[in-house]
Amino acid sequence: TAGSIFRGASGAAGDIAHLKRQHDQGDVRCYCGRTGCLDSVASGAALARQFDESSGDVDLLRALTDALRRLESRALDLVGAAGWRIGDAVIDLVQFLNPATIIIAGRVGSASDHLVTAVRERVFQHASGLAVRHLAIEPPRLGLNAARAGAVVAGIEHLLGADALHEALIPTSAFGESVVNFAMEVNA
Repeated sequence: TAGSIFRGASGAAGDIAHLKRQHDQGDVRCYCGRTGCLDSVASGAALARQFDESSGDVDLLRALTDALRRLESRALDLVGAAGWRIGDAVIDLVQFLNPATIIIAGRVGSASDHLVTAVRERVFQHASGLAVRHLAIEPPRLGLNAARAGAVVAGIEHLLGADALHEALIPTSAFGESVVNFAMEVNA
């Protein structure tokens, strides 16, 4: 909103992982305890499990991202289908919020451009022209460090933002009014 990240009332805005979606994989249980979450079928961990449950590879996600880099068709198909699932959720957000930018982050998206491309194709094919006219769907510029950098910035803004500094520097009464302003009104 106005060039700033929209975080919502409790900081959870934009987290689409637990949107309940219809999909072709049945009632896959998510780590949050619910079934049908986008995360349970389209996250990096879910894709890694779907890619090769029998490989014995300790790091299934690494096996998937390596396969993406080698352009293996099974990995590309899985990521393409996940991109469409994610894209369907993003369409709803784009239609409702009309953002300027959507960032698709994570190890799978960082390994190749196939996930972002699939999301972008789905959204631009099915969302209204007006909603996508100025929309950019891209990977994070900082790659896998984007989440860490974002957390640092959010922490700094929380501690040093205007509201936090105002609360720290200007005492308030029990009614939430600035004591300084109240004292000036009484003395005036």
